[in-house]
Amino acid sequence: MKKIKHFTFAVVALIAVALLFQPSSTLAHGQKGGDNGTSDQHHRAIKVNWTKHVTEFVTPVGPTGLFGTIAGIASGDIGEGNVTGEAFNAAPQADGSLVFDAVYHFYGTEHSFTVHWDIVQQPDASGAMVGVITDGWMKGRNVVASYTGYPCTQGVNHFCFDGSLEILRD
Repeated sequence: MKKIKHFTFAVVALIAVALLFQPSSTLAHGQKGGDNGTSDQHHRAIKVNWTKHVTEFVTPVGPTGLFGTIAGIASGDIGEGNVTGEAFNAAPQADGSLVFDAVYHFYGTEHSFTVHWDIVQQPDASGAMVGVITDGWMKGRNVVASYTGYPCTQGVNHFCFDGSLEILRD
């Protein structure tokens, strides 16, 4: 059953990556005040970029499956801000990829929200992410993202990740 879940997730992640890099005619709704994204303020895709690094690897992995935490900076349609997060339930795959889930908290000068992600990270430290906003601005919206990793001077392992997400229209 676990293999079926991972296979299904891998297929969903591949579709998400294809959607993320395809020219999009998707219009996304923005939100000011309490309308949860129903006003037509944004007439384009809603995007957020981030640069993050690992702040801690949890060993041994705790009972919740927590294995790491992240922090970094964020920008885009949330304004200038930061991102923090927790990664859970790491499942190394035979092909060298890593499947896990994570919760990222984006705090911006314009908007803030939390996303629960399903992630597939490739051996080259690039990844595909699909998720849903569980709290804050645009709650309930689906989100797709991708990222790439590279050596840097920050974090516990001196490795950073640049990512970009798109909040999808209902």
